[in-house]
Amino acid sequence: MTYVGVSERSFSDDHERRQRRALNKKKSLIRRAKLLAKSEDWKVAGAELASLHKRWKAAGSAGREHDETLWAAFSALAAEFRERRRRHFAELNRLAKQKAATKQQLIAEAEHLSETPDYRQANGQFKDLMARWREAGHAGNLESGLWERFSAARQAMYDATAQDRLSLQSEYVQRAAERIQRHREVLGKARSLRRELTMRRQHVIPGWVGMEMVEEFDERIADIDESMALREQWLEQDVAKLNQAQNRISA
Repeated sequence: MTYVGVSERSFSDDHERRQRRALNKKKSLIRRAKLLAKSEDWKVAGAELASLHKRWKAAGSAGREHDETLWAAFSALAAEFRERRRRHFAELNRLAKQKAATKQQLIAEAEHLSETPDYRQANGQFKDLMARWREAGHAGNLESGLWERFSAARQAMYDATAQDRLSLQSEYVQRAAERIQRHREVLGKARSLRRELTMRRQHVIPGWVGMEMVEEFDERIADIDESMALREQWLEQDVAKLNQAQNRISA
């Protein structure tokens, strides 16, 4: 009888120890859940709460007098997090739909530009649409499809105004070629004048008067050199612009 009594007390003590361990574990899990319930790192916090729930089940019973209260506290924290997460994504979804509606209107305006043959007008309006598109913000899961439609409308505008754009580029090429010709004519006259001044400087009679004339010739030649350097820079820039425009036309 003594042996049985000891065994019963040992079993009872072990059962109480398991319940105390479960109680401490569950209180610890509740403390962690309180922190996670306030988190806005939805993915990480959601995964950790799911892990806490598994650990809760594995912790065992803390006794009838504790289990119901502990579970009510833990499940309330998990529910609080889920509700906050639901409201957050519901608001994101609402905003995404609002942005999508704005972008659908912009798409309609962009598609209308394909009816405008004037490239400058259409391109200017599309730049405004592009700025408004960026201001509207990201439309969530709908963004990719909306952007494809917007890009297609832009291409339709380019196709519709291709002839006018080509005409404008041809006019630009002509103006650039005319500027290049003027640059070369001015440079030719400047070089001719510089040669003349250089020759006249070489034939100046030495003396006080001659020294003053040499200084004057040097100043005029220096001015011509400075003007020619600037003109050559303009010529180089216009030649580069002309080549770019011709490449665009031939592309």
